[in-house]
Amino acid sequence: MAIDGVFINYLVKEVKPLILNKRINKILMINDNEYVFVLSHNLKLLLSVNPNNPHFRITQIDYLNGSSFLSTFLKHHIENGIILDLYQHHNDRIVTFVISRSDELGYTQAYHLHLELTGRSANMIITDGEIILEALKKGFLNDGRILQTKVKYAYPVSNQINPYTNNDIIGSNFEGVSKTLEKEFEFTQNIDKVIHRTAHPVIITNKKIEFYIFDLNHLEGSRQFFDSISEMLEYYFIETMKQTSENNEQKHLLNLVNREITKLLHKLDKQEKELSDANDNLKYEKIGNILSANIHLVKPYQEEIKVYNFYDDEDIIISLNTKIPPRENINFYFNKYKKAKRGIKAITEAIEKTKYDIEYYKTLLTQMDNINARDLKEIMIEVGVTKAPKRQEKPKIINYIDQQGNNIYVGKNNIQNNYLTHTLANKNDYFFHVKAYPGSHVIFRGNLDDEAIKLAAIIAATFSKANGKVSVDYTQVKWVKKVKGQLGSFVTYTNQKSIVVSPDLEFINTQTTLGK
Repeated sequence: MAIDGVFINYLVKEVKPLILNKRINKILMINDNEYVFVLSHNLKLLLSVNPNNPHFRITQIDYLNGSSFLSTFLKHHIENGIILDLYQHHNDRIVTFVISRSDELGYTQAYHLHLELTGRSANMIITDGEIILEALKKGFLNDGRILQTKVKYAYPVSNQINPYTNNDIIGSNFEGVSKTLEKEFEFTQNIDKVIHRTAHPVIITNKKIEFYIFDLNHLEGSRQFFDSISEMLEYYFIETMKQTSENNEQKHLLNLVNREITKLLHKLDKQEKELSDANDNLKYEKIGNILSANIHLVKPYQEEIKVYNFYDDEDIIISLNTKIPPRENINFYFNKYKKAKRGIKAITEAIEKTKYDIEYYKTLLTQMDNINARDLKEIMIEVGVTKAPKRQEKPKIINYIDQQGNNIYVGKNNIQNNYLTHTLANKNDYFFHVKAYPGSHVIFRGNLDDEAIKLAAIIAATFSKANGKVSVDYTQVKWVKKVKGQLGSFVTYTNQKSIVVSPDLEFINTQTTLGK
């Protein structure tokens, strides 16, 4: 369902009273096309000129902050400003935010931020009320407009009819009216009543999913109504369409982790070949012994000698270095054997380290699924993408409370896992972890009976990569030890028992409440 001009008309009326005279305390860049204005009282306004779904809404989601040329401009000119007005241009998909901000010398400047929510050509343009100061997309447009800095901004010219000023004839070329809304006009035969309906945001599901700011009677299907347009948009884009706004830093982190995994896999291949070569070079001990037994047969400047191999009961040809005395060839082969033997131990240890590192980065990929901005930021700090704040906060751990009042804590990344298991947990608490799968550390504190074991194990399975039935180990925290010198939150444990369960988020939600 396209967000048309009538939709924007209602959205402006909903959002405007909430943001009017609010200060823009902070501007967050989610990605090149999406920004969040954090207003007074932690009200968050999301502006999206994503070509697939351009819109704006009040959001409840926390986002990480990125950086771009436009975000730098917005921070310098718009951040700390006051929103004075929000209005729509005619019935088009264009809205303007009027923002007042004082500069370093105390002079007040009014900025006009134009959102052109026009599909593929969606754009964000900032003017001083007349002249373009900056724009997300610059250039010469198909409609003849020029979008360049220091050029006068002009709205697109429309020859369509505004339905709010003239709606006598059904089928007219109305401005800001989608094909779906036109069908509603035809169905009801009353344009005026349709465009003045009371807002009752709805998602309609049949063969495909539609949404609008009020019910559309001509559409069949199940309906889900919402209290506000912003709430409906948030649900649609995040829950229904499973669209998440990836931050540029998040993409950088994902690329970094995948690059590290690729490098480590190449490194492992090379190490395994070195190990194979070293194992093959153990043969030089036998060659040295055979040559030692036959050294009396070697003549000066002889390049090779054919002698009996008493290990394999066959003849063998041994190459000789004519530049050194014959007996030193024995040491040459023994030294190659000793080097291979030393190398096997070192290479084996290096291979184990590389395998641990690969598992570490694969675990990071697991931890990056379905997490909030704060959890992701902790991972970014861990791998060095983001600097740690000077004042380190305690990790925020998920705390489930079951019906008996027991506490079940869940770590969602390495920082949280390490803090949870090695700092927060008591030695008599119980540690749960899925066997042989990447997953969260789960700590149980309370009365551990059969029902509690089952619930804690299901939580561990749910917060892991496991699918279907899986074995979950559990033991007291005092038997859990961190793997020294290893990245991440890898542990070893003893005295464990196991239970087989399946992931089940719905069961967890019915059996627990979230603690503060």
